[in-house]
Amino acid sequence: MIHQVLNRKGQPALCCDVWHLVHARFSVAADRTAPYERSIVSEHETREAGLRAARLYAAKLRKEGGGAPVEQRDQLFLRAPGYVTSLWAARVRTKAR
Repeated sequence: MIHQVLNRKGQPALCCDVWHLVHARFSVAADRTAPYERSIVSEHETREAGLRAARLYAAKLRKEGGGAPVEQRDQLFLRAPGYVTSLWAARVRTKAR
């Protein structure tokens, strides 16, 4: 179940009691310090089920998202139960694999 909460800084956030897939969408109209609007797009009982859903959703985004610059591309996160996700945030930098 998805809950609307406040994070430690008192900002609006989302929390879920199962594994959940978070989609961070770039918004041109948003504040430059936090241009990504986050939403929970699916919930899963296991991490493996969440990973399968994330791979399918990522493939869908690649087809739709085309040629956006790296700094403006949407992001996906698979979060553990109880993880608090801010509604608006900056781009998350990932490590090179």
